[in-house]
Amino acid sequence: MSIEYVDKFDKHRHIVFDAAAPYNALPPLPPKAALETRRVLKACIDARAALAQLKAIGAPIPDQAILINSIGA
Repeated sequence: MSIEYVDKFDKHRHIVFDAAAPYNALPPLPPKAALETRRVLKACIDARAALAQLKAIGAPIPDQAILINSIGA
């Protein structure tokens, strides 16, 4: 089975993924682009606050998997 994967950093390059074949031509790490920009870090603060609210709301639920499974795919 193959799945098309579009690299988010290079939207013009398409790679066909095959789990049975190794792919050793990966780009070196870390990426050249800055990942921890001021905008990303500010978004992390908002995301953490939202997750804390969700955790507080879900705390009384005995089986929290019910909450997760109710989210549609």
